[in-house]
This record gives sequence, structure tokens and C-alpha cells, in this order.
Amino acid sequence: MYRATDVSPKGIAMASQSSLEAQWISRTKNTRYELIDLPEILRAFTGAPFQSLNCVPRARFNKSEADAWIEETHNYFGSKGVPMIWWISPFSNPSDLGERLVAHGAERLPEELPAMAMDLQHLNDKVSTPTELTIEQVTDDEGLRRFVSAFVSDTVSPENMREAFYHINADAG
Repeated sequence: MYRATDVSPKGIAMASQSSLEAQWISRTKNTRYELIDLPEILRAFTGAPFQSLNCVPRARFNKSEADAWIEETHNYFGSKGVPMIWWISPFSNPSDLGERLVAHGAERLPEELPAMAMDLQHLNDKVSTPTELTIEQVTDDEGLRRFVSAFVSDTVSPENMREAFYHINADAG
């Protein structure tokens, strides 16, 4: 995994991309799920009926092969009967990948999804936090359920998506 030491915007973007890829590699270790991890593509299939749980978190195609990769990927997920999402980052290739995806029938989502990052080397430990705030490693089922409840918002996601996300993470161990 990429070790973030560069806290420039590009460095933070690289750390975010690396984290996204590592999450999907970890989540799809269970044999019920399918993962393709090639230099050109990281493709994760969980079978859950939610686009964010079947995805391509890495796409680095040559211009001459990009359309074929897109078609193959759309055909793959279509044959599985699940929606999917492409996670496009500054490291995706070719540079016109977003436009190519739209040309192949993909729908563009908001340009910026909420995310946060900070340089932990400069974390101000004098900032007050609520006394009830704790940061813990998830080590049991109860902790995983609390994590999933916080991570998957009720206002955005249906209850059965929360359950699917729970099982995907529980199966990863």
C-alpha cells in the first residue's frame, strides 16, 4: 500500500486512491466475490444490487484500448445483473475516460463527493473533542455494525444497502 508522506493535494489524492484500491482488494477476499486486479483495471463484484458495491476503483487504460475495456466491463456487470460505478481519479487513464464512459452509456455523478483528509503529522492534539468521542479499531461484530451504521448514511442509502455493506466487510474478516 502507498505510504503517504506527501501532503500536497496530489499526494493526498494518491493516498486516497491507494486507500480506495486497498479497501476493495481487502473486501473481496471472500470467494463469493470476484476481483480482477490487473495493471489496467481493478474491478470488484459483490453481487449486491447497489452500484457503489460493484465497481471499478482503478482504470488505467491505453487510449487505443480504453473503449474495449469499457465495453467488456459494462458487459461483465450487465451479465451479472447488477449496477456498477466507475471511480474516476486524477490517476485514471486516458484523460478523457469520463467522456468515454458517458459515450458508452454511463451517467455522470456529481464531480465532487464529500471527503476529508489531513496531515496527521501536524494534528493539533490540543483541539478539544467531545468527551463521548472514541476512536477504536473494529475487532468484533458489534464494532463492525457501529462502523457500518456511521459509514452508510440512513438519509442516502436504503437499509438493505447497509446490510449488504456489513456482510461484505464481515466476510473480509
